[in-house]
Parts: sequence; structure tokens; C-alpha cells
Amino acid sequence: MQISEESQPLLSPQQESEFLFSELQPPPLSCNPRILSIFVVAFDTRAGNIVEWKYPENYSLSGVEFKAMPSGAHNVQHDILMFEVHSHFGIAAYIMKQVANVAERGARMKSVGVVCDNFLALCQHEERLVELGHEVVDSPGRYEALIQYMVEWNEGCTEAAPLLMEVKPSTVGSMYDLFKSQGVHIFALWKMLMLRRRVLLHCTPPISRHCSYVLCLAALSYTLFTESVPIFYVTVNDLSVLKMKKSYIACSADTILKTKGSLVYDVYVTGSSVFDSKDNILPVTRGDIIRYNHLCSELLHTIQPSV
Repeated sequence: MQISEESQPLLSPQQESEFLFSELQPPPLSCNPRILSIFVVAFDTRAGNIVEWKYPENYSLSGVEFKAMPSGAHNVQHDILMFEVHSHFGIAAYIMKQVANVAERGARMKSVGVVCDNFLALCQHEERLVELGHEVVDSPGRYEALIQYMVEWNEGCTEAAPLLMEVKPSTVGSMYDLFKSQGVHIFALWKMLMLRRRVLLHCTPPISRHCSYVLCLAALSYTLFTESVPIFYVTVNDLSVLKMKKSYIACSADTILKTKGSLVYDVYVTGSSVFDSKDNILPVTRGDIIRYNHLCSELLHTIQPSV
């Protein structure tokens, strides 16, 4: 591990680690969390990934067939994916079922998803999408329940209600897992977020954990002065879009994106290693080590059950 010296910080290591741990809740956003579209993506043995069905029919979902069902999805039974769709945000539940069907080569793979206008609304749909995913896999061609879900959800929406990111136990767990997986490098990553760098995480199916990591990193980046917008799961088909973005947080299973360097990202995270666009590991400072040790003690104290 490369250790470098650092200039005098504005905050002490203890103050910085406390600030980092407290940044779990971004400010509320006044938004309308309506469902803009609901869809089914399927794997066709001849055509590959396809948008099998969508509602409304005229809503553009180009490229969503690769985001809702990523490369390597055949290796897992289920997954949850989040992604950007033309400046909006989507979430999909992927389900694979073994079938005695030669045409489907023994496996039926489908993803049921929705598109919303803000990423803070995504997690609210996860549980129901999993249920709908199982229904669609068990009864292909039946979409009535999906339309009903979209209609009932939108009827219950109010435009004036501010939307908060709900900090569930699973969210806190993902934050803890993120700190544990990155180790002392979490502070090098945090500094890049504060500088609004383009951050790309490498992942393999199931993708859900890294989508949660992206959400956690977005929460860490929220301050009065800066924020990094999460775009969640991306593919090589998003290359032209990534080149245009000045700041983002994303994850991808397409390793070819790593070869694009500074054209696509400023920071690339794989496992516990954090690289810059020239494939150099970001250095760790002595202050980072002090901060990380204090953060670990804070986390240990937080998760200990009360007596």
C-alpha cells in the first residue's frame, strides 16, 4: 500500500470521519415520484435481450434491455438493477426460472421494471417488482397486474410531497459493507467524490450490491456545495453518454470500459483497489489511516446492541 504525506487538513481526522459517517441522508427533493413507464425485458434465444412489453407503448426505452438484464445474468437466479434511462431512472427485478422448454433452452429469464423521474423513488418499488417478476415468469404474456400497479401508484402520488431517501437497515448494511470492502481506500474515494470526479465501479452479477454501493456513494457526496449524481448500472452501449458526463457514480460488468481510461472515467474501483484513469492506484495518506481507524471504532460502537 502506497502511503503519501498530505497537507494540513481543515478538519482533524476524527472530525472528518465523523462527517463522513453522518452523510447518509441527502436533503429532501420536492419531486413527483410518478411511474413514467413499466416494462418487461426478456431473453430471446434468437434475438438476445429484447423489450418484450412496455406501457405506455410510445415511451422510449432504447437500451434498457441491456441494463435490466446484464451480461452474466444467466449465472444468477434473481437480481435487482438500477439504471439511468434518458435522464430519468429505472429499477428492475430480474428473475430466472428453470423450464422444460426446448425453445427457451431450459431457462426463462425476464426482468420487470419501472422508470421514475428521480432516483430517490426507486427503492420503494423493489418489493412489488419482485412479486410481479415472478408472476410474469410463471404466466408469460399476462401484463394486467403491471398496468394496474402503475395506475394505482400514480393515483396515490402527490406532487407537493417532498421525497426523502429512506435509510433502511439494508442501506446502513450496504454502507458498512462498502466501508469494509474498500478499507482505508474509502477516504481516497471520498475525496474524489468531493471533487465531483467520474467514478466507475466494476461489478459482476448479482449487480444489486453495487447498485446499493452507488447509492451509498451518492449519499456520501451530498454537501451544501457539491453532489455526484448516481447513474447506477451502465454498459458499453452507454459509452457515448459517459463521454459527455462531467461527473457521475456508476457500476458496470463490462470490463471493456476500463480500457477507455480518461475518456470515460477519472476513478475506477475494482475490489478494494481504487485506480485513476492512468491505472495508478490512488495513494493512501497517514491521515487516511487515522481516519479509517476512528471510523471503524465508530461503526463498531454503532452496530453493538444496547444492553
